[in-house]
Amino acid sequence: MKEFYTIADILEITGLSDRTIRHYISQNMLCGKKISGVWQFSAEQLVNFMNDPNVLPGIRAKKNALVYDFLAQNRRTEPEMCLMVDLPGQDSQAVSSFFCDAINAVGDADIHFSFDSLGGQTPRVILKGQPQQVMKLMQQFYAAE
Repeated sequence: MKEFYTIADILEITGLSDRTIRHYISQNMLCGKKISGVWQFSAEQLVNFMNDPNVLPGIRAKKNALVYDFLAQNRRTEPEMCLMVDLPGQDSQAVSSFFCDAINAVGDADIHFSFDSLGGQTPRVILKGQPQQVMKLMQQFYAAE
């Protein structure tokens, strides 16, 4: 599990825009510390933010858009996969951290990631991208268990 999350991590997890996240920071809806010019947020701060009733509908809309956009696209030029997996019994923070770190480590891969903690209990991960990249991430996840 990560010791802290950055704005880039939060963008990846929520699907919200940089401008929206910074607005939430300015409104004290997302609390953290700015260290050496970089915003840092604890796992607890991130969970509190994501469960805020004023923020949750926007996050869910972005997550759902990932799947809806995939389904609506009917003229692809390359293979693409959209995978949704619920992981009961897994720690939400650990799952979120794993996928954030793994996707950031890939760098130039065009993988879209969405994460939700259903009712605060079951982590749900949505990955969209080239089938080989999506499957490789899932293999890495299960190998790390």
